[in-house]
Amino acid sequence: MLRNELLKACKLKSNGNISSILEDLEHCGFIRKFPQYNSKKNMIYQLIDNYTFFYLKYILHNQENDESFWLNSYLSSGRKAWVGFAFERVCFQHIPQIKQALGINGVASHICSWRIGKSEEGEPGAQIDMLIDRADNMINICEMKFSAKPYVVSQKDADDLIQKTDRFNNATKNRKNINIILVTPNGLAQTAHWGIIQKTITADDLFKE
Repeated sequence: MLRNELLKACKLKSNGNISSILEDLEHCGFIRKFPQYNSKKNMIYQLIDNYTFFYLKYILHNQENDESFWLNSYLSSGRKAWVGFAFERVCFQHIPQIKQALGINGVASHICSWRIGKSEEGEPGAQIDMLIDRADNMINICEMKFSAKPYVVSQKDADDLIQKTDRFNNATKNRKNINIILVTPNGLAQTAHWGIIQKTITADDLFKE
């Protein structure tokens, strides 16, 4: 959330005490703060503590201490969505490894996010969670997808990526080259639409020392 969205959701007023609390949470590793593309203001705050997410999803509401709670939840759509978000957080915790896998350790770059709402002309909104803006006239758009098998890029995936890239270029007047990077645990299946991906980063890359 943006700071003003966070304050509105929590029904809080902006003041120095709130700033101190956010800084403490950031230093303790519960949240992270990162910029939007081409903006030094309107920082985005994201909860990143893995145990906190697990507690909120699977412990807080398991008041009956059901021994089969996890087993019953394992195949649910909610758990699948949670795994996807959990994998995304793991990716953000391994940004140096992502840069290493891309071979850009020696290139000045910064990580940011970008999002835009629906346009007046009816174009759908778009969001890029991890964008690597590089000093060598290149931008990496990183798509993070969890899959227990090699990831299959569908027609919808390809259309979404094209739409997202077009909206980014038009809205930001971007003139840098764009590469689409797929971060997925078990690699990419070479199917009909896999060619839209310029490089794939796997779990082995994320956990490389």
